[in-house]
Amino acid sequence: MAKKLTAILFLSTVLAQSTFDDCNEAGYHLNPSHNHYYLQLMRSLTSSCTVFNYIFTPTIKSIHHALIPSDDQKEDHIHHLYLKPHRIYLIHILQYFFNGCRLIKKLIKQYKTITIYMDTNTLSNHLIYRALRFHRSITWIGVVTDNPYLLSDQNQSRSTKLIKSHQIYDAYLCLTPSLNQLFNKHHQPKIIIPGICEPKKSFGRHPRKYIFFAGALYKRYGVRDLVDAFVLLNNPHIDLIIAGYGPEVAYIEQIHQSYPHIKFIGLLSQKQVDEYLVNAHILVNPRPIDHIFDQYAIPSKLFDYFSSGTPVLSTYHGQVEKIFKNTCTWTEHSGTQALYIHLKQMLESDYTLLEQTAHQAKLIAIKKFSTEAVGQVLVDWMSKLS
Repeated sequence: MAKKLTAILFLSTVLAQSTFDDCNEAGYHLNPSHNHYYLQLMRSLTSSCTVFNYIFTPTIKSIHHALIPSDDQKEDHIHHLYLKPHRIYLIHILQYFFNGCRLIKKLIKQYKTITIYMDTNTLSNHLIYRALRFHRSITWIGVVTDNPYLLSDQNQSRSTKLIKSHQIYDAYLCLTPSLNQLFNKHHQPKIIIPGICEPKKSFGRHPRKYIFFAGALYKRYGVRDLVDAFVLLNNPHIDLIIAGYGPEVAYIEQIHQSYPHIKFIGLLSQKQVDEYLVNAHILVNPRPIDHIFDQYAIPSKLFDYFSSGTPVLSTYHGQVEKIFKNTCTWTEHSGTQALYIHLKQMLESDYTLLEQTAHQAKLIAIKKFSTEAVGQVLVDWMSKLS
């Protein structure tokens, strides 16, 4: 008999958006794509379920404890439950474990059954699963957004441990089929959610046309190729605006001295990013093509790009192209020259036609991947899990 869906608990490292923005403003550069995907996932479920997020907060070494709220927060209909970091990591882990077990038992007493979503990017939640894995009132779902072997901050032994520790759940929600194959070794029920987006509000127009990119500013993600391609355009009538963080900031600021219409605007809140997305002339995803990497990773920004209704230029990604087809300008080659050629063509094209194509992409994004659409699909899927 299907379980009644009433309470959802996330065991994650994901902060409420306001807390995440405060940390970034204070100079702690947390992973925006991971946080953003999870918050959208949580929001997608709030219309049908009561959603709790029990947060394994970063330790005192990585973020100042004063930035972590002392009280729980309710934001966007999500109950964010914080645990203040402890200076001693082992005590921090044990506090998270004992408080988490008490929380789950309390929720079961109140709601009778509960579905727990496990963040597979951390080991902090694994002890809680080990303690309560046989509880018949709990359905455990692993959420897989990354291949640990491809993360720059993970060594091989920890990556192997992460994967093995999370191959044990009742079901899996994965970003790609390859991630499901990596984690779901026992062929449990699975659902693939490659991206989630939300309708963007319209904002007042900026005084100048601009091309926009927001993300991690590392050479391996193609931001330098984008800057160099823009220089080749030699077009003083349009700006290149870049937001984010990373070592390529120095290169962007150096280029800005000679090309002042290349502008770096720092880290933005998600609301600010949405404003720039909607108002841009062209949005660009310059990430170099890597077909092996693309089996496990999807540029989450693309779903936000498409939902904005702004024309998009992106390096080719097979899984995303199957969904959005020719509603995006795809380049089948990476690098400066390829980006330059396609940007030049787009700037010389009939912009009305580009906008019409972008509108089609927006319709697809909202119909299939909005928080409302994803929430309906997830609730239906969870109701079939036994």
